[in-house]
Amino acid sequence: MPTILGLSGFYHDSAAAIVVGGRVVAAVQEERCTRIKADAAFPENAIRSCLEIAGLAAGDLSIGFFEVPSLKFDRLIETHFAGAPKGFSAFRAAMPSWLSTKLRLRDQVTRFFGSNDAPELYFGLHHQSHAASAFYPSPFESAAILTIDGVGEWATASIFHGQGNRLKPLVEQRFPHSLGLLYSAVTSYCGFEMNTGEYKLMGLAAEGKPRYFDRLTSDIVHVVDDGSVQLDQRFFDYCHGLRMTSPRFHRYFGREPRKRDESISNLDRDLAASVQAITELSMSRMAKHARGLTGEAKLCLAGGVALNCVAVGKLVADDVVDDVWVQPAAGDAGGAVGVALWLAHERFNVERKCVPSDSFSGAFLGPRFNELQVQQAIEAIGVVARHFDDDASLCQEVANLISNGGTVGWFQGAMEFGPRALGHRSILADPRDSAMKDRLNNLVKHRESFRPFAPAVLREFAASYFATGDRVDHAYMTRTFRVLQPDLIPAVTHLDGTARIQTVDRERNPKFTTLLNSFHALTGIPVLLNTICNDCDEPIVCSPEDAIRCFFSTNLDAVVIENFLIHKQSSQGLRLSGPKPSVLATPRWFTLSLACQALVAGFIIDWRFGRGTAIATAGSLLAVASTCAISPSVKNLVWTRSTRFTHAIGCIASGIVLAAVFYLAVTPIGLWRRLCGHRPLDQSGNQTGWLPFTMPSAASLAAGDVRQLPWWLELVEFLRHEKKWWMIPIVLSLALIAVAASVGGSVAPWIYAIW
Repeated sequence: MPTILGLSGFYHDSAAAIVVGGRVVAAVQEERCTRIKADAAFPENAIRSCLEIAGLAAGDLSIGFFEVPSLKFDRLIETHFAGAPKGFSAFRAAMPSWLSTKLRLRDQVTRFFGSNDAPELYFGLHHQSHAASAFYPSPFESAAILTIDGVGEWATASIFHGQGNRLKPLVEQRFPHSLGLLYSAVTSYCGFEMNTGEYKLMGLAAEGKPRYFDRLTSDIVHVVDDGSVQLDQRFFDYCHGLRMTSPRFHRYFGREPRKRDESISNLDRDLAASVQAITELSMSRMAKHARGLTGEAKLCLAGGVALNCVAVGKLVADDVVDDVWVQPAAGDAGGAVGVALWLAHERFNVERKCVPSDSFSGAFLGPRFNELQVQQAIEAIGVVARHFDDDASLCQEVANLISNGGTVGWFQGAMEFGPRALGHRSILADPRDSAMKDRLNNLVKHRESFRPFAPAVLREFAASYFATGDRVDHAYMTRTFRVLQPDLIPAVTHLDGTARIQTVDRERNPKFTTLLNSFHALTGIPVLLNTICNDCDEPIVCSPEDAIRCFFSTNLDAVVIENFLIHKQSSQGLRLSGPKPSVLATPRWFTLSLACQALVAGFIIDWRFGRGTAIATAGSLLAVASTCAISPSVKNLVWTRSTRFTHAIGCIASGIVLAAVFYLAVTPIGLWRRLCGHRPLDQSGNQTGWLPFTMPSAASLAAGDVRQLPWWLELVEFLRHEKKWWMIPIVLSLALIAVAASVGGSVAPWIYAIW
């Protein structure tokens, strides 16, 4: 029975997931472990957490990565070829991360697991991973699959046909034309963080009017009848610059991008409403096109744009499709699940078992903590907690608190995977209180006043409160529905009269069901306001310590952690600081590096200034190295000072070298290829943005499969198989830069200073 570890990372929302025999048994986002929102680092903490949840060791695994780094790098270089000599700032900004991490996935896997235990490493295409994450856990035996995001390797949207345990790729839309990048560009222009602020723009859209819809669709974005989009690149800067929108876009709307501390204007509200209307139109047409290509009336959705619950809700409401299932972790985090499922079913031929509800386990796939661990966390912090022996009495007490206007943190069981709190890491409040939305936004969550809150409703009552139609199983907050009785639940009714609902049932979430039943018995309302348990701009809480810290940093009235209830009144005067910063991490080889530098410096000074000066200098450096080996505090001090020095020299040197590569290699090759008519970003002659799905050659994928090659040679192999000879000099130049940086980075500045 194959056991597969799926990974995503390096851009935003890094994650790890484990699939055993075709079933997802663990999935964790790196941000939950590091407390860095949308953390893009290699997900080593998430891997440890998943292995612990699944009870596995490294030797039991195969590993899948959610995209093909060499193919993504191909797109990056092709984009610079298409724009050079424009775009050096973007080239200089991108190359260091590619040379140090993104092209060295195998090195990081080997470093994490050890060279002897490193599992086999496979790659899946970005949109293939998205499609697998949506179809395989869905309740459909067969379905059309639509994936839409910013950009993967080259694809920005794709259509697949899922049948049994197989995915058939059909068509794709390619960079730079992207519905996701259009939405992100407007998100950035309106002053929100790209990749993490799109949901804010969606919430803001309800406050505006789509006054700019006609202007946008006539001058900036063309939505084809099949849903594909074509963007006028003169209005955007994401191909060759460091901003999403260009000066032409800013002149068109008469304003520079809003700064985060500036007030939100009517332009922002109306622009949000306009791009939301374009998104709904495009997604509706894409879904119709997918239905026509596959003959399927049921649709699976993934990719970051699939988290636009307003647009998703209209697909069924407008009879575009009969039913839709959205991957709860539709963004890049879900790619970790997708590549693992794709490998299980397509490479290892595991039979797919279709579950009538779905097989995603309620998205409760993260770490859980037993009562002893919770008690130890409470005692370590020193708060006063009341313990309940049974769920019924606990839920009755919490229901009383909420019905009397209290706001309660609710921490239970396994953590959710994906961006929604589904009753395990939630803040709960009374939906009947019309003032509750403003109170939560201002005093508890410390966030923008226009942001809505979602309702959790007992499944059997969903159709009485929301226009769900015949199907009432909506467990993941992926669609909005019209609220039927807004006067009864004003705190969870958005300005447009809709709500993003979560239906709660005893099979997936027994304790949360008990609480909702208790609240229903007290108030006659089977609905609770449910939002993420976090403070503004931080990840969902993961551990009991996180929950207690969140409790003290917000104005929550109480927090429930498993069967322990902590009241604010019982903890007056106690305040927690944020997490303590870890001791400065320095490489283990630092003291050895100092010793080597002492010897090199000694030889140079002996040659230039004589033996006495050489001995004195080398002896001083050796003394510093010895002190660093004995005292961590001294090592940290020396490391900090030397890093500042080397970083300054490194920035200057790398800038000069990268400029030489860009202007002496990338620019002439790019100009020559454009003169020869090669324009990979130009799709102006096409009547549609949909192109036949492009699969790299089997040999190209094999070069990134299990063969143990250095990253640069692996990339050269990929380019050779793809017959892209003109890129090989660029790769070799960049490889030399990377080698020089890693070998001489610490020694060269010392030599330079002495010289």
